[in-house]
Amino acid sequence: MSIYDISREQDYVKNSGGILGENELRSPSQLHSLVEETETRFISEKIFETVSLSSDSLFQRAVSILHTSYLDSASEHGFQYSQVTLVKNDIFLNEYKTFYQEKKASNYTHEELQETYGFLLFETENQAKLVCQRGLCVGSSAITTLGDPGKGVYISKYSDYLHARPWYHGKSGYVVIFNLIKGRVKFVSENYTTNYTSPSSGYDCHVAVNTNKFSHKTSHFRTFELNQYYLYELSGSTVIERPRQICPYVIVAFQYREPKKMAAPAHNHKSKLELKEDVLIYPWKGKLIIQGCLMCDITLWSSYGILVPKQLPHELDFKYVMKVSSLKNRLPEAAFRKQNYVEHKGLFRCHGVE
Repeated sequence: MSIYDISREQDYVKNSGGILGENELRSPSQLHSLVEETETRFISEKIFETVSLSSDSLFQRAVSILHTSYLDSASEHGFQYSQVTLVKNDIFLNEYKTFYQEKKASNYTHEELQETYGFLLFETENQAKLVCQRGLCVGSSAITTLGDPGKGVYISKYSDYLHARPWYHGKSGYVVIFNLIKGRVKFVSENYTTNYTSPSSGYDCHVAVNTNKFSHKTSHFRTFELNQYYLYELSGSTVIERPRQICPYVIVAFQYREPKKMAAPAHNHKSKLELKEDVLIYPWKGKLIIQGCLMCDITLWSSYGILVPKQLPHELDFKYVMKVSSLKNRLPEAAFRKQNYVEHKGLFRCHGVE
């Protein structure tokens, strides 16, 4: 993760309202006002139906949607799903169908009208149910890169990249799966200014022009940021508060358990993040702290083994910063040779360096 990414992630945390507490990053759709409403507004259980885990095919279908929507194949070994709740909001469903018919009458192509899925993460079941009851409305996101959050909504493309920070062992929550129609899509450059990009007339969705320019080396935050849909609906010059092309489908409860290593892909199926056939595992994962401030989560990836020359604490707390040129004067030249870190025999070559 670059310093630029870290700075944007900190801004994202600051702007998100702290819905999950000081050490937790809220999901894009969770604002502080939404939590207050959850505690005071009545949630109608008439539109929700809990599905039996053992007998209902809907549970299997919901889990299948989540699995096939992973960006990283290793996610299949990390997420455990325990409850599925069907959303039966007839108002939203009818509006969703009406949107489809109107766009079909406007000569939208089959591809533009094709139904897909989007995902949002919530900390509590009540927060998830409230959005399913009132709808996903403009002004509900802290993301700003693809369009003005006051004129549209953001929703994640992949079911395993739902917030800006990496998953950690024991994390639990609720994922809402939405049916959505992207409609006419415009690729836009990411905008990091406060002069937000407005919805584009004649289109229904913005996606990042760099949406496919990421790899396993890209930071979690950056990957999350690049894989958002920005959806909106215009009536002339008027912004519709709740875009009709998004309809809540099911709520799925989950818990995340840290997999021991990334799964080797099947012969005919590779992870979308994997660039070569080597199986990557991580010998260490932890947090980067600079002068008491949490900057980001770090994962060391390796294709050679799980051993490291020196055991590292879970939190790396740095108090001082040194230029690389100064560091080269203090450490042996061998410490900066790339081949010492990409060959088996070089794994412990710098073990004695303090």
